[in-house]
Formats: sequence, C-alpha cells, structure tokens
Amino acid sequence: MSVAEKIRSFAEWSRPLRRAFGPLDGTRVAMRIRQAIWAAPAGTLVRVVVPRWRHPIWLRAGTSDAAVFLQVFADRQGFFPVPENPRLVVDAGANIGLTSVCLANRFPQSDIVALEVDEGNFNILRKNCLPYPKITPLLLGLWSHSANLLIENPGSAAWAFHTKEVAEGTPGAIPAVDVTDLLQQIGRSHIDVLKIDVEGAEYDVFAEGLSKWIDKVSTLVVEVHESIRSGVTELVLSSMAERDFSARRWGEYWLFSKS
Repeated sequence: MSVAEKIRSFAEWSRPLRRAFGPLDGTRVAMRIRQAIWAAPAGTLVRVVVPRWRHPIWLRAGTSDAAVFLQVFADRQGFFPVPENPRLVVDAGANIGLTSVCLANRFPQSDIVALEVDEGNFNILRKNCLPYPKITPLLLGLWSHSANLLIENPGSAAWAFHTKEVAEGTPGAIPAVDVTDLLQQIGRSHIDVLKIDVEGAEYDVFAEGLSKWIDKVSTLVVEVHESIRSGVTELVLSSMAERDFSARRWGEYWLFSKS
C-alpha cells in the first residue's frame, strides 16, 4: 500500500472519531487507538486522552479494548439518553469501565456502581475508574439470584465472556447477585439507570424473580444477545411490555422507561 493509500485508509477509518471529537482531537485519539490495535505489543497499556474528559483512560493493546472504545464513542453507545442527573447508575457488565467513566463525565454528581465478572477486565476497570471517586467497581456478576459464576469461554475476546452458574467453591468462580441483593449490599433502595450488557446472562436476570425488583428501577438499558441465548429478545421485550415500560432502540441497546 502506498503512502497516499495509507493516508486515505486512515482518514476513512478515523472519520467517526473526528466527527465525535473534532478534526484535530479526533485525529490524535485515532492515532492512539490504532496504536492499541496494531502498533503496541499485545498486552501493553496504552494511555488515551479523551477530549473533554477529566482523566485519561487505559486500553490493553491487542485486545478487544480498542473495539470497546470505538463502540462507546464512534458508535455513541456510551451516550444513550437517561433521565437528567440520575442519582444511581448500575453498569452491569462494565468490561473495562469505559461506559461507567463516560457516564461519570456526563453526570458528575451521579453515583455509579460498575459490575464485572472477569478479573483481567476488572483490573483495567479499576484503573480507569480510580480517578472518579463516585464510581464503585465490584468484581461481581448480575444474575436471577445469589449464585457463583464461571466464565464458559475464557479463550474468547475480553468483551465476549459469558458465564454459567456453578457450585460454591468452584475454582475461579465469581459471586453474583440479583438486583434486590445488590441494592441491599450497596445500601440503596432505587436505581435510576440499570445498564445490562452481560453476554446472554440477561436471559437469567429476566427469566426469574423480575417482579421482586423491577419497581425499584426507573430506566433500563439492555443489550440482548440472541446468538448466545435464543429467545432472550422476546423474553426481555415481553417482560417489559407487561410492566408498562416503553421501548426504543439506541444502537445495540434496548432502552426501557416507564410509560
């Protein structure tokens, strides 16, 4: 590929980031993301300064972290509409914390609880969230009841881990709770925004015990993973319609709010 072709390729690839951040800042961010994707040795921590954010974030080179960044910003997945100034946001399936940090910059007064089940992701999540005292990272899964979860596909990309319930004491298992137990654990009674992106575990969250906690949540932001759990889309949509939540799309998310 000639130099001119490389420049044209980069310009085309970086267009969404330049649209999000402006020509100069977008180009700078794009160069750092490209480094995280291709240039830096795999596993290297790449520091990215995000325009208008209070603190930089970190991505692991050669992993799905850069793709998560592009989802949050280029695809605007981290900018879903929510009620003004939510008091409590729960980010279930927080991965490396980019959506949590995005929300912390959008709503500096909000308390945010970020749940993640993979320890590798969680370590980067904690690093990204450390400068934000109103974000609480928890190595914890969301489920239909208190349980222990194990990642079924540890060889997959870091944004695609899905879990299964296992017996207590299983090596490598991570604890999980339902929404009611989570609220009790963090000492709160209501969630203004509950984001659920848990790679198929949303089926379990909605299939059992929904009536115990749904009235304690105002807005839900849910990504359904039909390819992992067949029938989950119908389950989630019908469950929310029965409870008078209106539904609309935001990229890959379904947004549900009280009608």
